[in-house]
Amino acid sequence: MSSRKAKYGQYVAVTRDVLHDPEFKQLKPAAMIVWIYLRSKFNRTTWVELTLCPSELKGVMGERTFRRAIERLIEMGWIETVFHGGLPRIKNRYKLKGQHGYFIYKGMKIQ
Repeated sequence: MSSRKAKYGQYVAVTRDVLHDPEFKQLKPAAMIVWIYLRSKFNRTTWVELTLCPSELKGVMGERTFRRAIERLIEMGWIETVFHGGLPRIKNRYKLKGQHGYFIYKGMKIQ
């Protein structure tokens, strides 16, 4: 028998309910990508406030597309801005909203 442990990659918790939600299907592809990237930023230390800046998506989309996607997500009610940054090294903080804005961590549902 092999003594090696199986190594699995990091995953983003997106349920099937999100994928079949008509409101999610109305989002533009850039907004979907930004929402999934925001969702991937959750860990034990961030809990609810998530940060994401355009430089983190440099190879995925441009800064203008990123800004439009964030505006679209805010307009549709998928995220809200908790803290406005704008200065160097001070990022905006976002919170996921709506019926899919929760996380399950060790059996606890965190909103």
